[in-house]
Amino acid sequence: MSKGKQKKPGMSAAKQGMLLVLAALTVIAVSIFSTLIVKQLSFSSDSAGQYKYRGFSLEEAQKACDAHARNNLGRRLRVLSLDLHSTRTDEGAGRHKVFFVAEVYEDERRNGVPEEFFVTCYTRTDNDQVTTFQLAKDEDFVPQAVRKRSGNAFGM
Repeated sequence: MSKGKQKKPGMSAAKQGMLLVLAALTVIAVSIFSTLIVKQLSFSSDSAGQYKYRGFSLEEAQKACDAHARNNLGRRLRVLSLDLHSTRTDEGAGRHKVFFVAEVYEDERRNGVPEEFFVTCYTRTDNDQVTTFQLAKDEDFVPQAVRKRSGNAFGM
């Protein structure tokens, strides 16, 4: 056997250092790229190059509908409660569906007993524009058979 230099098993320190630097640069590049992708999906630019937020969350829709209801009902409104069970986003239709239960007085003098109403409010998913706003009295949801004055619920 010759007494010359023998190769050591494994990588040299220089190769390991280069591999570490390459891995770090890859992680940084992936991070920057994914951030740019997310920003592109969340923001769009208009003709003037100004960036606008593209999405409109369900929470923002709830706030817009709450403000719309309070503005329309004014002093007649006693209580406005969000119906968390029914409120949802309809992705297919591109709108948020927000539902409330409201207690509303007959007039702004707030005399008498407030009546219960169901409030339906739809907004678009891309902005805060309220597209539908409706009030329905509680009695509108009573089944026809129960409203009959003569006979029982089975029509006899």
